[in-house]
Amino acid sequence: MKTLEQFENQPEETAVDLDDFLGIKPIEIDEQLYYHIVCAYTAAHCSYEMGKQHHVEQGGDAENSIKNLYKDEIYTYSTVASYPDNTYWYLGILPDLQRDGF
Repeated sequence: MKTLEQFENQPEETAVDLDDFLGIKPIEIDEQLYYHIVCAYTAAHCSYEMGKQHHVEQGGDAENSIKNLYKDEIYTYSTVASYPDNTYWYLGILPDLQRDGF
């Protein structure tokens, strides 16, 4: 499990950004890192309740954008999930879940 404390206490000379720090996705994260991703800089871009105590949320700032086959620009966001067993997961940088077709 990766923690916010580990991320914030990286040695300065070898520090990496959040996506590199988290490595292969999905990966379990602690509650503080979950809220850091969703709320630290801006409010969540979107939040879906998938069932009792099961949420999927995307961070507030777009990470990047991609163009689909129709040349529409689709933004990507850091995406996390929480589950009823009080576990939290970083799912990676995924396309906007609010767009039609997702």
